[in-house]
Amino acid sequence: GGGRTHTPIGNQILSLARLPIPPRRPEQLQVNLRPVFMPVRFTLGNQKCPQKRFRPPFASVQFTADQCQPTVSGRSIQPLKQGRCMNSTVHRRVFGLTALALVTTATLLAHEEPFGYSRGAQSEAKGEWELTQWSTARTGKESGRYWGLDLSTELEYGVTDRFQAALYLNTAYHFLENSRGSSETFEDRNRFGLNGASIELKYQLLNPIHDQWGFAVYFEPGYGSIDKVDGSRHDEYELETRLILQKNFFDDRLVTVLNYIFEPEFKRSASSPWSTHLNMGWTAGASWKLNRHWRIGAETRLSTEFEDADLQKAEYLVLSAGPTVHYNSDRFYATLTVLPQVIGWPDARGVAGLHLDEKEKLEVRLKVGTEF
Repeated sequence: GGGRTHTPIGNQILSLARLPIPPRRPEQLQVNLRPVFMPVRFTLGNQKCPQKRFRPPFASVQFTADQCQPTVSGRSIQPLKQGRCMNSTVHRRVFGLTALALVTTATLLAHEEPFGYSRGAQSEAKGEWELTQWSTARTGKESGRYWGLDLSTELEYGVTDRFQAALYLNTAYHFLENSRGSSETFEDRNRFGLNGASIELKYQLLNPIHDQWGFAVYFEPGYGSIDKVDGSRHDEYELETRLILQKNFFDDRLVTVLNYIFEPEFKRSASSPWSTHLNMGWTAGASWKLNRHWRIGAETRLSTEFEDADLQKAEYLVLSAGPTVHYNSDRFYATLTVLPQVIGWPDARGVAGLHLDEKEKLEVRLKVGTEF
């Protein structure tokens, strides 16, 4: 009819989406829909025709029942013509198409990762904050009682849409009683204490949504004051480096990741001088979307350490694998990963079996996070 303005996005979906939205009903609806690793918020309210630009739907999208055109935060594509309004039918169809397109790709919160040990190539959106509590329980030596609990509180910030930074504050608890590993006997201990801090820096080179693959580089320099295995006091400086590769399939319902890890460590204790160790390995994971809130998947981790950073002096080699479950609801998410040791070298006989000096039989990690 006369006075009807067809926007570029409207022309694509006028025949695809119809939503029964009352054109003159003043109400507000907010739905948090998230394409993978990018935040999306819809707001349906009762506003008048604002003369704004149309922007790509990967940040804040606003549609109103009485307004003439949608407004979407992001980079400007092109301005709509001023002084002309779409009628309510076009409003509903434009809203419907945008919602439909975003729901198709919306699987995760803005930067949320459905894995416990593997990192994704996504980055926190610019200006977004995220608070995450990491809890990792470790148990099972060759004999005796052994419990280790690693706790980290992470505050993360999106500096740009490709670069994020985070601060970790760490604590640790150890309970050991008559505990023995593959070749080492540990002192009895029952202690909780602060365990230093670290800084995370991650830069995204390829976006897993817009590009064929996602790729990011990750650096985490840190300091620790408690030995991870036996809980003794020491000084340790480390630089964890990751090369992160991600590939999504089936309209992002299946998310797969691969991390290559390179981590030099410098340690000393009251009874030993400075020494250098080099940790190398990889993690990999796959996560399948069951519905809007739930994902299930699996992760695997291969880790090894070289004394004096000499590749001819491998201290151990351990492979672990297990299931992961992920839940998200609006700005809250939780991830649980159970990672038993599958095989390790050397075991108590000096051959392949389970390596229980530097590693344990079972690790369980829970991440709980929220954005603000």
